[in-house]
Amino acid sequence: MFTLDIWNPNNKIELTSESMTKVVSLSKCEYLPFLDTAMFWNEDNNLQFMVHKKKDQKLKYLNKGSSHPNSCFRAIPYGVFLRLCKLTSQTKANLGRRIDELYPDHALALRKAKLIQGEFPTMRDFWDEVEKKRKKSDKEVEFNENNFSESQELNDNSPTENKNEPRKKNNRQTYFCIGFSDIWRRVPIHATLKKLRDKFNLKWLRISMSYHKFPNMRELFQSDLTTKLTEDLKSMDFMDLPCNCSKRTTINDKCVYGGRCRHSLVVYKVTCKATGKFYIGNTQQKLKKRIDAHLGETCDLVNKSKASDSFARHFAEQFTTEAKITRNDVREKIYVEILWKGRAISCIKSFGKLTCNLCMKERLQILTHLRKYPKLTINSNYELYGACRHKTKFHRYENSIFISADESHQGSKRIDETSNGNLTSQCIKCTSISTYSESENSGMELELSPSTGSSLDTPGSTSSRDTYNNFMKFDV
Repeated sequence: MFTLDIWNPNNKIELTSESMTKVVSLSKCEYLPFLDTAMFWNEDNNLQFMVHKKKDQKLKYLNKGSSHPNSCFRAIPYGVFLRLCKLTSQTKANLGRRIDELYPDHALALRKAKLIQGEFPTMRDFWDEVEKKRKKSDKEVEFNENNFSESQELNDNSPTENKNEPRKKNNRQTYFCIGFSDIWRRVPIHATLKKLRDKFNLKWLRISMSYHKFPNMRELFQSDLTTKLTEDLKSMDFMDLPCNCSKRTTINDKCVYGGRCRHSLVVYKVTCKATGKFYIGNTQQKLKKRIDAHLGETCDLVNKSKASDSFARHFAEQFTTEAKITRNDVREKIYVEILWKGRAISCIKSFGKLTCNLCMKERLQILTHLRKYPKLTINSNYELYGACRHKTKFHRYENSIFISADESHQGSKRIDETSNGNLTSQCIKCTSISTYSESENSGMELELSPSTGSSLDTPGSTSSRDTYNNFMKFDV
C-alpha cells in the first residue's frame, strides 16, 4: 500500500477510478507543501522554494522580559533569520527584499516578543553577516590550533600526556551559579567577578558562569500553599524529645547539651574548653548520638591510633599521657550548643541534592565563623565542598492534626470533651456547640445553640456572634 500527493494547480488531472482516490490526493494550491518548505514554479518555469506555514500554526517566541541572558535573546532572531533564509530560494528579487516583507507573520511574532527593535535586514545583508561570522570563527579555530601545536612542542618530554588528544580546558574551572536579573544587564556579573579576582590577585580562579531563573508565580503560590498545609505537621521520627541523660553522661548533674540532647536536624558547635577552638557540624539524627560518635572517634584515635577527622585530631592532642581515655574524659572538655535547627518536612525533601538545606546551613555557619575567627576554627576544607550524605525517609505523622490552607483558620483547634454523658464538639473559630443527647420520647435530638447560652456553656468556650438569635432543633 502506498500514498501519493499530486500537485494539480490548473485542474488538468482527473482521477478515473475509485481505487485511485483512496491512495492518491490532488493538491490544488499554488504551491506543493513538503515538510517545512513549499515548492512552486515561477514565471520562468524554474522550481522555487519558500517556508511553508500551516493554517492553524501560531508563531510565538521567548519574551524579552523573561529571566534569560542577553545572549539568548540575540540568538533567537538570528536563528529565525537563518532558517528562513536557508529555506528560501536566493533570487535577485528575494535578496533585495527585507525579511519582514517576505515573511510578515514571523516578523510580527518577533515584534510582539520585543526581540527586534529596528528595521529587519534584507536577505543579502543577513548572508553578508553570516559570512563575516564564519570567517571570524575560522580565524579563531586556526589561532587555537597553532597555540595548541606550540604547547604540544613544549611538552614533548612529558611521557604521560597523549599528543593526539586536546588538553582538557575546564578541569580547573570554578562555576558561579547565579540567578539572572535585570541588575546584571548594566554591568555583567562575570565582568564584576573578574575585576574582584584581579583586585585581590586570585590568579588561580578561573571563572565560569551558570545562570538559573528565579521562581515564577506558580512556584511562589505552590510554595505558599505547601507551607500552610505543613505548618502544623510534625514528624514522629524527628520530634524534639525531653532530655534522658543518665548520671554517667552528665557533668555536675547537668546535661552537657543544655537539655536539647534529643533534638535532630541541627547545625551544632562544639567548643574546646582548653583552647577555645570550635568545630561546626550537622546531623539529621539526635544530637547526643552524633556527639557520642565524635567522642568515640577521639577515644579510638588516642587508644588505638585509628585515623579520624579534624574533630578527633584536635581533642586527641589535649591528652598527653599514654593512659587510655574514655568518652567521659573527652565530654568534660567540650561545650555544645545548637546554631540552627531545621524543620523535618522541608529539610528531608532536599536531602541527597546539591541544595540540601542542612548542608547549606552548616557551610554558611562555617564560612561566617571563618571570617570572624579564622584561627579558632577546627573544620577542614573538605567539609565545605563535600557531597551530601543525608538519607531521606518516610514520615510518620500524628493523627490529631487540623490541616487548612485558609489563613483565617491558622491556630484553630478542635476540642472534644465528654461531660454528663453528652458528647460536646466545639470549634474555637466556629462559635456553635453541637450536643447529642438521648431523649425519653424521641430517639435522638440534635440541638444547635449559641455558645453564650446558659444551659450549654462549657468551660473555656468562646463568645458567639450576635447573628445567632435562636437555636434550631432537628429530630433524628
